[in-house]
Amino acid sequence: MNVSVNRAHIPNIVNIRNIFPLIIPLIMSAFINLWNPIGFPAFFVDEGIYMGRAMHVLQGNGPLEVTDVRTPYDHPFFGQIFLAAALGLIGYPDILQPSADGDVHSVEMVFMAPRVFMGLLAVTDTFLIYKIAQVRYRNNRTIAFIAAVLFAVMPMTWILRRIMLDNLLLPLLLSSVLFALYVKKPSQNNDFNHKASNSKNNILAASVSGIFLGLAIFTKIPVFTFIPLVCFFVFINSNRSLKLLGLWFIPVVLIPSIWPIYSISVNQFDEWLYGIDFQSRREGKPLAGALGFFFENDPLLFLLGLFGLIFAVIKRDFLVLLWVLPFLLFLYIVSWVSYFHITPIIAAFCLAAAPALAYVFDKTTIKKVVVGQLVKYITIGSITIFGFACSWMLITTNVTSGFFSLYSFVVDYLPDYSDANNDASLLVGRYWTEIFIWMPKYVFDKDTKFIKENNDNGILEGLDKNSNIVLLVDRNIARTIKGGEAKLDLLDQNTDPMITVDDKRSSQYDRSIYPYNNLDANRNIGRILVKANF
Repeated sequence: MNVSVNRAHIPNIVNIRNIFPLIIPLIMSAFINLWNPIGFPAFFVDEGIYMGRAMHVLQGNGPLEVTDVRTPYDHPFFGQIFLAAALGLIGYPDILQPSADGDVHSVEMVFMAPRVFMGLLAVTDTFLIYKIAQVRYRNNRTIAFIAAVLFAVMPMTWILRRIMLDNLLLPLLLSSVLFALYVKKPSQNNDFNHKASNSKNNILAASVSGIFLGLAIFTKIPVFTFIPLVCFFVFINSNRSLKLLGLWFIPVVLIPSIWPIYSISVNQFDEWLYGIDFQSRREGKPLAGALGFFFENDPLLFLLGLFGLIFAVIKRDFLVLLWVLPFLLFLYIVSWVSYFHITPIIAAFCLAAAPALAYVFDKTTIKKVVVGQLVKYITIGSITIFGFACSWMLITTNVTSGFFSLYSFVVDYLPDYSDANNDASLLVGRYWTEIFIWMPKYVFDKDTKFIKENNDNGILEGLDKNSNIVLLVDRNIARTIKGGEAKLDLLDQNTDPMITVDDKRSSQYDRSIYPYNNLDANRNIGRILVKANF
């Protein structure tokens, strides 16, 4: 019996050939960003600060955490709201049933959840970069694939694994750019319904783009340098519609304005001005240092990005030029640039390198089809394998075992609030030991304050009140005490040794060899002596 098949009635199943270039980068990104999230990279002090602020929000205490260490207005507060909302959805931290009895695994799990969330954001970033490249370069899957793969596997992207504002804002920024690209010129179709539908889609795309950019600026102010980029594409794609541009601009201005308006509403506008002034006066970390770090730790992506940037100048690719130049100019002017501040540049370099490489492949293919295709696949495959192998070498390291051993001891040793005579325990150490505050304070309800070792008044005040004091002595503080610094020497004499944690695990890696030179920014805690007066 003959059976005829009417192809018109066959469901339109997703074309594997079309989705394959997207699935591969997402799988690699998920593997790179979610494997061993608490073993690598090392925990940075700012992660503890942002986690403390997020937990402050999560417990219903308002958007600003007031401490004796820093102004709460050093950054806008959407970052902690975003992080708190994400963690609150899973019932964090109660869902983990954390224990303060010295259980290292329990402390690791409390850190694991936010690190996994940052990994998921990095996978989302990979998807957004693919879509941006696909829409911008006329559905060219080769360009989109190259851009997404570079972002997914290259070693420098390990900084996305940390709980940092720059990583929280990146998906917001990328979403804003993507929706700006979705704005389309008015259709020449005379059909009224078609024109109305196109107009509604443009209004929606522009509005969403503005909301995302406003939220990104509300996370960190330097994102305002991306206004020219998004504004340009909304304006040009809408056939220079001032009405649509104005609609886009409203949330870009109003959403970040919540920050100063809030300070006025709680009579803290002077503190807001102080925070702005404090951030604007910081200097001593020039842009060249951050770019030098980028080159040393991921030379291939850096050089590919420069090649792409030159290509963008020749081709007048405003997606790349307006992305990179205003932001770099701003960072050059402020002269306070850490390596994690250039996170948006990493994404831009991936987007810049992709069309440049695709152009080279196209020119090769025109001359010799077979050879050109072979060169294309070998080149892309080699870059992917190289990047993945280097990232794998990094993410399989363990640079935090000593950190968690020390953290679990501190959490266990600090007294409960009810046992502390209503006085907060004082944790004294160098700036990086502030990361030990948020978990005892917000997860285990152990009222704790951090005091930098050079804060003389704070230390003496703590001694005068006979407060519970825990002193974390690293090699720098030990050297200062040995040098005869009076205030620290007094603190040293009034505390007794409790435990010594000596972590030299990273010494097994030769940091002079690439990619292990990335471990220079991921050092172990070294030798830490814990002393206390109770």
